[in-house]
Amino acid sequence: MVLTPHMLVGAAVGTQAPNVWVAFLFGLISHYLIDVLPHWDYLNKFEITNYKHLIKVFLDLTIGIVLILFLIWFEPQRIIILAAVFGSLLPDFLNGISMNFNSKWLRFHFQIHYKIHFLFFNILSFWQGIFPTIIVSLAAIWVLIL
Repeated sequence: MVLTPHMLVGAAVGTQAPNVWVAFLFGLISHYLIDVLPHWDYLNKFEITNYKHLIKVFLDLTIGIVLILFLIWFEPQRIIILAAVFGSLLPDFLNGISMNFNSKWLRFHFQIHYKIHFLFFNILSFWQGIFPTIIVSLAAIWVLIL
C-alpha cells in the first residue's frame, strides 16, 4: 500500500492509544495488517539514486503529512497520534534502507514484509488495487473526523 493510507490508518489507530509507546506499536502493527489487503504500489523497488522514485515518495509523504496535520491539528493527543504515524511508516522505511544497503537484519525484515505483502494476492494493477486503497483511506479518515 502506498504511504498515505499507512499514515492515515496509523493516525486512526493512534487515536485509541493511551501513550506514545502503545501508539507507535499500534501504528507498526497496522502497517502489516493493511499490507495483507489487496492493494497497488507505485514502486516495487525503491532506488535511492533514482530521482523519479524520490519524487514519488516525497509527494506521497507530503500528501499524507498535510492530510494528517489537517485532521489532527486540534486534537489534544496529536503527539500520540504522530507516534502511531511514525510506527506505521517504519516498515517501509526499513525496506527502503534494505533495498539500498546491505544488512542481514534488514534483509530478514524485508523477506518477512514481502511475504506479508503477497500472503493472499499477487501484484495488482492500478485499477485492481486502487479500490481497496481508497476504502482503507476513507475508513481511516472517518475514524479521525469522528
